[in-house]
Amino acid sequence: MTTPYDEVRYPTFSHAQLHPDRLAIPALLFGLDPAPADSCRYLELGCGDGGTLCALAVALPGSELVGVDLATTALQRGRGVCEQVGIGNLNLVEADVADLPDLGQFDYVVCHGVLSWVPEAARQGILRACRQQLRPQGVAYVSYNANPSGLLREMTRQMLRFHLRRGVRTPEEKLQEAHAFLGFLTTARNEGDPWRELLKSEIDHLERRLPSSLVHDELAEVNTPFWLYEVLEMAAEHGLRFLSEADDLGVQDALWPEHVVSLLKALEDEPEDREQYLDFLLARRFRQTLLCHGERLLDRPVPPGRLQGLDVAASARVVGAEEPDLTPGVHVDFAAAPGLVAGTDLALGKAALHLLGQRWPAAVPFPELLAAAREATERWRGRGHPEDGEELAKFLVRVQGARVVELRRHRPSWPCRLEQVAERPFGSPLARQQAGLGGGVANLRAETIDLDPVIRLVLGLCDGTRDRAALTEELAQVASQPDGTPAGPEALDDSLRVLAETSLLLR
Repeated sequence: MTTPYDEVRYPTFSHAQLHPDRLAIPALLFGLDPAPADSCRYLELGCGDGGTLCALAVALPGSELVGVDLATTALQRGRGVCEQVGIGNLNLVEADVADLPDLGQFDYVVCHGVLSWVPEAARQGILRACRQQLRPQGVAYVSYNANPSGLLREMTRQMLRFHLRRGVRTPEEKLQEAHAFLGFLTTARNEGDPWRELLKSEIDHLERRLPSSLVHDELAEVNTPFWLYEVLEMAAEHGLRFLSEADDLGVQDALWPEHVVSLLKALEDEPEDREQYLDFLLARRFRQTLLCHGERLLDRPVPPGRLQGLDVAASARVVGAEEPDLTPGVHVDFAAAPGLVAGTDLALGKAALHLLGQRWPAAVPFPELLAAAREATERWRGRGHPEDGEELAKFLVRVQGARVVELRRHRPSWPCRLEQVAERPFGSPLARQQAGLGGGVANLRAETIDLDPVIRLVLGLCDGTRDRAALTEELAQVASQPDGTPAGPEALDDSLRVLAETSLLLR
């Protein structure tokens, strides 16, 4: 079927938040038992050309993945990638989400960037599928434009659509006129005028968006923002309930005045209301909501013992020092990706974040992390604190909600450090195919990675047939160092280190 996405190609990205291990962690913490990432059935509704699914299929060969979309051209493009790369565990199906064929049951059902952009029948079909296709312990994911920021976005969108309402234009002409009109709106009032400032904040955001995103979002016929409570009411009608937010911003006390912190803490037993108030406070623009079957009983708050079988990872670095001051009560800030700063005066927490930063990108099993944090803080705290495990677990649950640390169950076999890379390195076949096209590449954690030219060349050469000597020789023929001399073994090692640390090598 021909759709607007066939006429104007939507950019292909891989979305790390859709990785089944990322979806499983909140479910595990709250008492569900979803299937492991490496042996699950996974369904994506509105998959486009399968950008995320292809990355997951390469990384999780023991899992079965299915994608559904109506855009014929996009599906054909995705099937072509599967054939070229050799992906055999992904099936791309042309179907309408409002009337899905029998695809069986799945451990994970995801629908990214669709709910706000489809008519009501398709919207109900998505939520119906999240219920009917989801196994009892499974997790569903839906993302959508959120209010209150969606109200401002909708106001600007309606003005654009009114301006372009007459005449037939190509997508390129629409974009040209849309940008001209946005410029007209921005300069129509004097600087400092409240209406101009209100419009400018939204227009600045629009000007940074990709042209195809502007066509399919702001100029789309349907683009409906929702309050969280509205989505949860719709979900409840289909027998689903709120699990958590996929990327929970958390309640960082330092961000809010005391009266705000008090309100949010008072709502800890009412997570849906708490999240809605957070939207009011944050002017949230986009939501990524996790749902589960309505009859599932959830443990809130998270029992600390749930971390025993999980691994922990963080890229945390002490701010302004080489080593943290582990004295209890002394506040230390840690810089964590992406651009986050987390501070704590908890001795165990400081020791844990410091150790995780030293071990990054490797993950550390929670019992091992606890033992190391205890040993590191023994000088200040002494021995024999049986409550240590609960104290550290509560701290990690709190900061993982703000994406300062990652909790993981999946333990991949691919290397994450240079010393683990095989003598004949083998890069992800999908990433190698994408590297040849330019632009970002999808790694084995379903993240989209930008590579510099030399590393991109090395990735293309890592097909498992060349040893280090052959790679060095070929790299020297096509790449130079800053002083103009041919790239040598050090350049190869530097490239392989980056490829391992960014999860782009299978061995």
